Amino acid sequence: MDRNISQAILWSLIGSTILSTIFSFIVIYRLERGIRKVSKIEQRLVDTKGMYNLV
Repeated sequence: MDRNISQAILWSLIGSTILSTIFSFIVIYRLERGIRKVSKIEQRLVDTKGMYNLV
């Protein structure tokens, strides 16, 4: 009985560790994509500003 409980606790710890790792990777991936999007928007703004300066 005690062995089953300790195994259950161990597997729940392993499972929660794996889930939190996957979750953090998803968060990092989304942040990275968001930062790339923002830098593209900034580049577009700089380009349009440059075009207005030429005129």
